[in-house]
Amino acid sequence: MLVPTDFLSLGTRRAVDAALGRLADSGTIRRVGRGVYDFPKSHPRFGPRPPSADAVAQAVARSTGESICSGDAKAASLLGVSTQVPAQAVYLTDGTSRVLAVDLGNGRGFDIRFKRSTRRIGLDSKAGLVLRALHFLGRNGVDDAAIRKLGASLSDSDARHLARLRSQATGWMRSIIDSIISHRKTNKVMNTNVS
Repeated sequence: MLVPTDFLSLGTRRAVDAALGRLADSGTIRRVGRGVYDFPKSHPRFGPRPPSADAVAQAVARSTGESICSGDAKAASLLGVSTQVPAQAVYLTDGTSRVLAVDLGNGRGFDIRFKRSTRRIGLDSKAGLVLRALHFLGRNGVDDAAIRKLGASLSDSDARHLARLRSQATGWMRSIIDSIISHRKTNKVMNTNVS
């Protein structure tokens, strides 16, 4: 993925924008959204392949300097505590809320939604992923299987980080975080005794 800020060491913003525009017009690169480009990849049978939402979102974040992370539904899916596949690409950001339309031509494309979030705790860590998954599942959606899965997904350092973030988590999450950490410790001791 290419964004104009990647090339500002080579010229002014106006010159970089003009050069990228010419490359897009010639078909060398593809404009997939405002200020976001890629080298189009094509499948011999199915034609142009779309870029991943993650790659586009990371390029936008690189361009704007904002921090982003996957939304709550994707976090739950990545950790295996939800089988729902998010229908829309949603990213939490410390920037402004907005929707980026990714245009692939011929009426094809998808939207990426950037949602401003005040939840900053551990956004870029595995512990933050667990917190976002809990937020998605909700107070009544966390069962023993989810606690086991979330605990098993954490390394020792991830578990320590989650314990540190506990005090900043929403009130109902604190007892669940305790259960996740407790379950992880119990499993670790049992696995050590078996070895």
